[in-house]
Amino acid sequence: MSDGKSKTFTFQVKWSDDLFKNKYEWLERFKGDFHYWKFIELLQAIKILHLVDSKNIEKIVKKDKSRLVLLNMLSWHLGITPTDKLIEWLLNDPDELNQNIGFCFITRKFSSAVSDILYYQNIQKSSENYCHPKYNKEEKRRYRENLNLIKVEIPKIEQFLIKCDDKTKVSLLVNYILVQREGHPVIFARWLIEVDNQEHLIDEIKNIGKLRTLRDVLALLSVISKTKRSKGETENAPKLPLYNAIVDTLMTFVKNRSGLYKWEEQEQNEFLDICVMLPKQSKKKLSRFLRQELEMLAVSDIDRLLRYKIYLEDERKLQIINGMLNILNG
Repeated sequence: MSDGKSKTFTFQVKWSDDLFKNKYEWLERFKGDFHYWKFIELLQAIKILHLVDSKNIEKIVKKDKSRLVLLNMLSWHLGITPTDKLIEWLLNDPDELNQNIGFCFITRKFSSAVSDILYYQNIQKSSENYCHPKYNKEEKRRYRENLNLIKVEIPKIEQFLIKCDDKTKVSLLVNYILVQREGHPVIFARWLIEVDNQEHLIDEIKNIGKLRTLRDVLALLSVISKTKRSKGETENAPKLPLYNAIVDTLMTFVKNRSGLYKWEEQEQNEFLDICVMLPKQSKKKLSRFLRQELEMLAVSDIDRLLRYKIYLEDERKLQIINGMLNILNG
């Protein structure tokens, strides 16, 4: 709902962000599709107000409960760059969607550069793609420019995140890593596993709304396992609570029949990669839980005769648990 008080000039916009625990995922999925053409006259008028006085946009954004203006700024439709002051307000606002919009603003140049770099690297790896020398020279130039841009952008991102509380910072970094799996820098992972953030990271790992698949679990586990902490007192701080949080999430998948619905080659490979990174203590905890779950399944011949629907559900769960135990015990 807009903030206008006039009965003749008001509008309603319904977004689908409430269906997403990861608000950054929603912004990335629907960017460029925020009703620009439907409200083009209004948005163009706002653009003119911004050109008259750039301070107008901050007032409008803060009063616009629909976020129509803000989201179309994010999509580049309005061609309006937010001020550092506005971004800081967004990042520190209690509303999680605003926080993620602010994070999108500070990472979009970086993300675009990473996307170009990954594209270039994939082209270079593919023997099927032949590049004309002139084209290849241009691509190499862009590649170097993007590398330099990343070096410039990371300190800027850090300066914004320093001003956020730890809980917000961890949430934003987790959101980003889960969406931009191949394109997050090592420094993001280091910021995430700082000991001061461990409690918040555990909460994020156990947030089933964000970690919905084995692939999601694997993304965060890779960060935990492969990222070294900064030298000093925190370097040797135990990561076991983080590993156990990962195991708790896997247990929830099995217990609630969510996040893991079948046992095929993809699931086997992902779970195998997970087990390679888990310490023995955590794997033993998971193995004990799975054996206990086996004892509760209704998969006998009598169950098949008397409660066939439950039998079918538990038969599928049996296949998943046995597959997991085979890898854990292998």
